[in-house]
Amino acid sequence: MRIALVVLAIPINILCYSQSITPNLSARSAALGNTHAVLQEVFSVAGNTAALSKQEQTQLGVGYEINPQWQGANKGIVCLAIPVQKGVGQFSVLRFGDALYNESLATLGYAHSINQSSIGISTSVMQYRAEGFGNKHTVNFNFSGVHQFGETISVGAYVQNILKKEINQAFREKLPTRMAIGIAWQAAKAVSLYGELLKDLDYAAQVRLGVEYKANEKFFIRSGLQPKPGISSGGFGFIYKKITVDTAIQYFWTNNHFRQQTTLSYSVSKK
Repeated sequence: MRIALVVLAIPINILCYSQSITPNLSARSAALGNTHAVLQEVFSVAGNTAALSKQEQTQLGVGYEINPQWQGANKGIVCLAIPVQKGVGQFSVLRFGDALYNESLATLGYAHSINQSSIGISTSVMQYRAEGFGNKHTVNFNFSGVHQFGETISVGAYVQNILKKEINQAFREKLPTRMAIGIAWQAAKAVSLYGELLKDLDYAAQVRLGVEYKANEKFFIRSGLQPKPGISSGGFGFIYKKITVDTAIQYFWTNNHFRQQTTLSYSVSKK
């Protein structure tokens, strides 16, 4: 039965745009309404590479998302950010699915800062495999930037799949080209607000909102909202020595189900 469902789903997927996985997996982002254009964390490599330009420590990150409604639709990520002489090199591998159907996204990026501005470039290799249909893959390129206005406001933007690459030329199956601009505002000593506008070239723009409360230097509480397609989210994070743990739960209004993400990052050394 499961194989039959996949066989039926693949032609639908070919008519639509491929890639079931979004480029980033971050519990902090998920709790903040999926905003990530200005988030500075090791998981930014799969979103806005430029956000990591001032990273001063080598960091390793791992994360996992559980989707209870759809067996075999879980996601996992491994990230690495390494400060070098004139910037920060980054790498991540993101995987969605199971042995029957899966998608993988490997990203290699570099970020550099000039005064209050940062730029980032990255290249990604996207591959998907369906049992009985073989593997398909393609390479795409991404560009991003962040600018800091004073001490309380930062603005970030990125473009993914600049060249509008296709993963299956025979069926004109495209990878999505996405553009986003986001803002982070430290409204008070313990409160930060996040807003983001995401536009897929072939779909309506999405508004994403989030708020983060810093209870103390080690503990954070977060909440977010994505009006379309309709997602409410919340979560928390804490820091213990060199380890940062974040968790988030997202509730999807349209089909009344939940997803849960947990990410962990470890600071290896100083620059």
